[in-house]
Amino acid sequence: KLANPAAAMPAPAPGVVPCARSLISQQVVQQLPNGVELRVTAGARVTALARDLAAARSIRITREV
Repeated sequence: KLANPAAAMPAPAPGVVPCARSLISQQVVQQLPNGVELRVTAGARVTALARDLAAARSIRITREV
């Protein structure tokens, strides 16, 4: 089981799931409900499979500024 992806992040807006992980994999995206926004850190790497799965499930991946 993966650690809580929201650990050590500020409180998100409704429908936004913050993730402090440095690598966003397919397994992280699989844990999310469809249609949410996954907010990752500026330096996070997102695998191609994670991007494909997010797109298929209408999950938007955004980066912190």
